[in-house]
Amino acid sequence: MTWAFDTQSPMAKHRDPIQGEFFSTESISSVADSVVRESIQNSMDAKPKDASRSVLVEFSVITIPRSKAKVFLSDLWPHINACDPKAARLRDAKKVSCLVVEDFGTTGLRGDPAEMYAPSDDSQGPPNEFYYFVRAEGQSSKSGSDRGNWGIGKYTYPMVSQINSMFAYTVRGPRCGPGGKGPMAIGLSVLRNHQVGVKRYQPDGWWASFEELEGEAGPCPLPFGSEDLERLDLIAETFELQRGSKPGLSIIVPYVDEELTTDEIKISVIKNFGLAIGWGHLNVTVRETDGDVKISAASLDSTIDSLPAIDQGGIRRDLELARWGAGLTGSQVIRLGRVADRPEWSDDNLMSEAVATDITSRLTKEGRVAVRVPVRVAKTAESEDHWGHFDVLLASSEGSRMAPTFYREGLLISEAGKNTRTPSGIRSIVVIDEVHLAEMLGDAEGPAHVDWSPSTGRFKGKYADGKRWIGFVKKAPTEILKRARSAEEEENRDVAVDFFNTDAPPLDDLPKAPPDDPPGKKGDKGDDKPDPPPELERRGLVIVSELADGFSASVDESVKKGTKIVVRAAYDVRRGQPLPKWEEYDFHLKDLAVAIDGGTHVIAGGNELHLVVTDPKTFDLKVRGFDRGRDLFIKAEVAT
Repeated sequence: MTWAFDTQSPMAKHRDPIQGEFFSTESISSVADSVVRESIQNSMDAKPKDASRSVLVEFSVITIPRSKAKVFLSDLWPHINACDPKAARLRDAKKVSCLVVEDFGTTGLRGDPAEMYAPSDDSQGPPNEFYYFVRAEGQSSKSGSDRGNWGIGKYTYPMVSQINSMFAYTVRGPRCGPGGKGPMAIGLSVLRNHQVGVKRYQPDGWWASFEELEGEAGPCPLPFGSEDLERLDLIAETFELQRGSKPGLSIIVPYVDEELTTDEIKISVIKNFGLAIGWGHLNVTVRETDGDVKISAASLDSTIDSLPAIDQGGIRRDLELARWGAGLTGSQVIRLGRVADRPEWSDDNLMSEAVATDITSRLTKEGRVAVRVPVRVAKTAESEDHWGHFDVLLASSEGSRMAPTFYREGLLISEAGKNTRTPSGIRSIVVIDEVHLAEMLGDAEGPAHVDWSPSTGRFKGKYADGKRWIGFVKKAPTEILKRARSAEEEENRDVAVDFFNTDAPPLDDLPKAPPDDPPGKKGDKGDDKPDPPPELERRGLVIVSELADGFSASVDESVKKGTKIVVRAAYDVRRGQPLPKWEEYDFHLKDLAVAIDGGTHVIAGGNELHLVVTDPKTFDLKVRGFDRGRDLFIKAEVAT
């Protein structure tokens, strides 16, 4: 069972793979997130187009004895040692921890496994998924409407292996192309340029059957197939595969990162794909030693109950709202109009007064509302436009302002709402399921699929007004509420006129002006003007800015040395004034980090600071340590 690396040529660049960096984002906060997002989005994309059953993805972290793993890895260790001697010491460990990911109800890796180069665009038959998964880097057979389409997501697997290696085992369904239905298996290792003895090697290694193919200069790595059934049975038995003869793909990652646990996997599955599970599009099984955990639409709520309390809140809110929205039809969904020209929320065609009133009325009376927003998808290279749409689901909620959450075809686009907030007391989710809009936004996603950007290579220049449409979608929850409430306020401007109205007196009843000024001092002509009021002293301005976990304050140039300033803080509330509603259990300034330059301060109360400016030019106040999940209300003013 040979591992082989190609030797380094003087003509080849010394490339050290960096694909793992594509997945290092703030919102992919754990190893489990990387694995779960990549595995499930690939499996859902591999569902046959005519299939009605939901996709099943199984995760397990198993432990096997060193003797069993040795059979598959013995030739690999010299190469690992040349790249990372610390990792090479793992070969002496008595137990080997392995991640196994299997999907069912999918096509498996179709296409000719002996095809060494990218298929032509006019090639017949199914897309060569085997080529794109095993041989290609940065290429994909998928379109933007698929959840993952960058062609580098597969590097998630060697990234979570401490020896940067993996095995792929696949059984293919009908119409799979040359090579038969399988099973077939191949191993991949992604190391660095390295030297073993006197030979220099390239980063990519293969565990494969090496054969001479017509027209090729050297041996070609091919998967072990039906002629190697004994070898295939051994890999299935060693790594406890559940595949059997069912079509799909099984991934095996040996020496998996210690951070990857089944508990982390369960949390990540529900956080990133809870909506897809709740809608019945996906089932997930997490295999554990004390019993399998099956996560389906029927068991989703009980699975959430088993998670740590800190992980339950946001998932429950989104799931509840998404389930409600999925069952709406016809007039239960409010539809906005189409923009006349460029996508701008100021377009009068979007929302009439009647629609605005309907939105606020339903939100007030029913506590939630669903709004469908049309989007024109126009590819610059095509003459035909398509009108897609997305749904914005809004619901009343206690608490401070929250970022909306965005889902494209059930996948959480976790950073799309990071720079927006809906008003206090409102939560919102945005659901993109329509195929044309899903394709456009999919093209705007980076490799990690956590945000939409107009600068991606697959998006830039491809869509008319593409950049504006991305901003239009991201702003939707805030703009819908803003326009609806603005229209309501305009409509209700005279709502109390009958209660607070007095008739103007008749002109004849108005008091008459005296004919002359009363006499005054000698020389008084009765036309003296009153003395002007004394000029008001300018009190200066305090400028407050938001920080991630607090606020900062500075002063303008009119503030003098010795000026006293009062700053009061409170968490924002849905109704009423925030400051009177501050409570000791909210926060106490003495427990927070207060830093000041160019001044002195005294904490005069739990939420109040008294300051004296000693140097207006350098004055700078920073207060940190507030709850990041709540909005702050700050009142800062020069003392009288």
